[in-house]
Amino acid sequence: MKYLISIALGPVQDFIASARRSRDLWFGSWLLSELSKAAANKIADGDKDRLIFPAINDLDDLNPKNDFNVVNKLTAIIEIEKDAVQEFAENVREAAQARLRNLRNDAFKRFKSDEYFDSISAIAQIEDLLEFYWAAVPLPDENSYSSVRS
Repeated sequence: MKYLISIALGPVQDFIASARRSRDLWFGSWLLSELSKAAANKIADGDKDRLIFPAINDLDDLNPKNDFNVVNKLTAIIEIEKDAVQEFAENVREAAQARLRNLRNDAFKRFKSDEYFDSISAIAQIEDLLEFYWAAVPLPDENSYSSVRS
């Protein structure tokens, strides 16, 4: 069965509220874009036409090394069994979380030891950072997109 799925990643408001400088805002935006790209890449699963938003020209747009920016709200049409929708969403969340862990690990490599920061607390905070909300609605046919989206 086809489903219209909508996913939102965050924490947008927390990043805005905690920013002290414009570069803090930039980094929060960049970080959410990277997590959203990872989620969108998992949704596409090799088929860019699954994605409604972001609309991409090529799957390479979702590569972590690509400068393409993705907002924190994703929309797609997926074809999946009813009992597999929650697992699908959880796999998308895990892809975003895995990207966050990769970024964390890259950042931690810059420190020679734990004497500069409490890595255990930092890891716990990063593991708890991602906000992930999703909703999926059956899409009986392509003509019902507008009403289903509402």
